[in-house]
Amino acid sequence: MYDKASALLRFRASQNCLVDECRFTNTGGTGVRFDLYSQYNRVQRSLFDYLGQAGILICGYGPGTKDVSFRNEIVNNHIHHCGQIYKHGHGIIIWQSRDNRVANNLIHDGPRKAVLVAGVRAHFFDTSRIPKNNRECSKQIRWAEVGDAKGWDYTVGFLHVHNNVIEDNEAYRMCGIGYDGAVINITGNGEGNVIRRNYIHDIIHAGADGVIRLDANGRGTLITENIIYRCAIQGIVLNDRNNHVENNIVADTGKETNDDWHRYLIYYRGGPRPGRIQKNVLYFSDQRNTFFATRRKVQPYPGDYNLYYSKANPDAGKEFLQQLQHKGTDAHSISADPLFVDLENADFTLRPNSPMLKLGFKQIDMTKIGLRDDFPNRYR
Repeated sequence: MYDKASALLRFRASQNCLVDECRFTNTGGTGVRFDLYSQYNRVQRSLFDYLGQAGILICGYGPGTKDVSFRNEIVNNHIHHCGQIYKHGHGIIIWQSRDNRVANNLIHDGPRKAVLVAGVRAHFFDTSRIPKNNRECSKQIRWAEVGDAKGWDYTVGFLHVHNNVIEDNEAYRMCGIGYDGAVINITGNGEGNVIRRNYIHDIIHAGADGVIRLDANGRGTLITENIIYRCAIQGIVLNDRNNHVENNIVADTGKETNDDWHRYLIYYRGGPRPGRIQKNVLYFSDQRNTFFATRRKVQPYPGDYNLYYSKANPDAGKEFLQQLQHKGTDAHSISADPLFVDLENADFTLRPNSPMLKLGFKQIDMTKIGLRDDFPNRYR
């Protein structure tokens, strides 16, 4: 909720504040929140558990010229069992705030998202479609400042949720109820956000739309060096343009239903959309072959230097790759065993003779992911 006293610890108009080695537990509300003006604050080495709403929230001003929430850090925290009362309570929320860093957090066992980075979607600025008193987002738009702005090119300057970095986090057993959403979800944002080197695994409930999802107006985002493993939902979901998906591992992910739309590891929606989908390892232990698909026709999609492989049916990956190449994409992609060191025990290192290394794949350093050594033992 926008600018509300709904947390155990609340900062409002704050700068250079530190929350260190604290525990926030057993409340109907949120753990910590930063409202409106928020700069150079840091939350670290703390435990957030059994919360009615969210773990940590940074909430800037609504869309307009006022851009004063930035460069905060949420680093090295353990967050679990949020959203116990309000089921839309996520682990970490960043709204209308830029240049923040979310890193080395362990987030698990929640009803919805681990990390949400959000602003106001462009269509809310069009009052011919959505009235100003609409419940979702419209009331927070600073109408006197935005004028009659409509469409991305006019509204993006008022969307201050850009250049945020979400890296080195681990998340599992999230998105436990409901539908829609994702474990890491970006929507209504400006450009320049980065989702890097996160390990997301064992998402059991099949209701969400993807593990990493760029939702409406979720453009200009880099998704790189992430590992997605054993999830009942699609791996990476793209929506909008100028997004780059590079050097990720997506393994044994996708819903097991008779509807192929629910089995895609990666799908791409809409139009021609500039961007890169390159140097990704897309892997099934079984014989499925729907590695990539589109909800609507996209010809061609910007893919190359990827690996498509089904261990139980090697021909499936080859057939799928031939289809892509016939459509004019993935000229240098391959279908071959990526040669993981020990996938079953979550060692995703590729062996020195892996064919993916010859395509320029960069090994993902998992030692950087998750809680750091200085995290308090009593909170682990």
